[in-house]
Amino acid sequence: MLLVVLCLGGCEPPAGSDWTGTVIDSAGIRIVQNPAAPLWTAEEGWWVEEALRIAPREDVPETGFGYVVDVTMDGEGRVYALDRQARAVRAFDADGNALGTLGGPGEGPGGLG
Repeated sequence: MLLVVLCLGGCEPPAGSDWTGTVIDSAGIRIVQNPAAPLWTAEEGWWVEEALRIAPREDVPETGFGYVVDVTMDGEGRVYALDRQARAVRAFDADGNALGTLGGPGEGPGGLG
C-alpha cells in the first residue's frame, strides 16, 4: 500500500518566543538539547494529514508495490511512485486510480525495460 501524507506546520520557534534549549559543539558535531516544555501549542505544532491512499487491488497490478523509494506529485495532482523492486515508476491520478507503469524489469541484472 502507498500512503501519501503531508507534514504540515512550522519548524521555527514562534515569533517573539524565548527558546531555552542549548546547542553544544562536540568535536564538530552539533548537539541540540531542547527544554522539557514545548514552545508550540497543539494548534501551532506539526501534524500529519493523509492526502491519498493507494491500496493493492488484485485486478489492478499497478497498485501492488514492492519497495517504494521515492514518491512525487506533478502540478495536476498525479502521483508517481518509484518502485525499486519492480524497477518501474507507477503513475496514478489525483484520486488514486492507476494510469500506467513506466519501465519494468529489463534483460540482465539491474536492467530496465
